[in-house]
Amino acid sequence: MNFDRFARDYVVEVDKVANVSVERLAGEKARLILDVLSSHLGDPKRLRVLDIGCGIGLVDGELEAQVQLLCGADLSRESLIHAQRRAPGTQFTLYDGVNLPFADSSFDAVFAVSVLHHVPPATRNAFMTEMLRPIVNNGLAIIIEHNPFNPITRRIVSRCAFDADAVLLNCGEARALLAAAGTRTIGRRYLGFSPVRNGLIERAERSFAWLPIGAQYCVWGVKHP
Repeated sequence: MNFDRFARDYVVEVDKVANVSVERLAGEKARLILDVLSSHLGDPKRLRVLDIGCGIGLVDGELEAQVQLLCGADLSRESLIHAQRRAPGTQFTLYDGVNLPFADSSFDAVFAVSVLHHVPPATRNAFMTEMLRPIVNNGLAIIIEHNPFNPITRRIVSRCAFDADAVLLNCGEARALLAAAGTRTIGRRYLGFSPVRNGLIERAERSFAWLPIGAQYCVWGVKHP
């Protein structure tokens, strides 16, 4: 999928298809990532974090002031131009989708938001292995993905032009990929149970985040020494 042609109108297109603010959703995901980081690694302001498949930097714009260092990598040069404007404090890098341009043990945590469903199933194990490579031992890998068990999610994905190549994976499959790549998979959480999004609903959903019918899910694991 060539995302360069979608970069400029990405927000408008997602808002139109999903009927919800993609920027609002990005804020929720950033808060979720921060919660996971702080729960397992301590103060996020002391952490070096990498966003793989950062796109136009929606999550990075919400996250960059909350961590010590934030880097983003993406295949789309045009998307990175928009990302740098949105998140000027983040270090963005173009990469080829195979080899991340970072040394081993460069980051305390990495995350990938709505990326794996664009990775062909046959190459997902290799993608995950490379995702873990730049993390320090006992660092954290976080995945946020669409939940294929949610019918509204499937409908939205089927209507998105930039999801034409999407092959959704469920939470169990994501956990298995993390484990195969060398992590102890230690957490999962579902989110997006209501199409109405505000602070009250976001907080209320935490009480039933175990229920596997949310629009998306988050799984995370700790890299084995």
